[in-house]
Amino acid sequence: MTEISTVCVVTPHQSTYPYPIRFKMGEILVVGRQDDKFPGWIWTRTANANEGWAPMEILAVHGKTATATEDYIATELTTSPGEQLSVHRKLAGWLWVERATGECGWVPEHTTKPA
Repeated sequence: MTEISTVCVVTPHQSTYPYPIRFKMGEILVVGRQDDKFPGWIWTRTANANEGWAPMEILAVHGKTATATEDYIATELTTSPGEQLSVHRKLAGWLWVERATGECGWVPEHTTKPA
């Protein structure tokens, strides 16, 4: 877990996954290809056919399946330059952040700078 810090958005980010994958610790997932643009992320599918990217750091991968080692949701935030965000976690080039409104989600680290 990363210490809470603040970042400022310098490059806009548009969320492209309106139905983020979510799973619980201990859940068995089907895994596929790894992300070329963001190393450390892998395409996953839940038993109810929800699909999306998940950080490999929170998965115990066994061939074409994996066991989740913690709860996860892939909610991304759409951001605009100048926004101030509180960082709660960093995983494989992405930040789990919180807006002043309390809304939380992932943003690519490279779209931010320390505030």
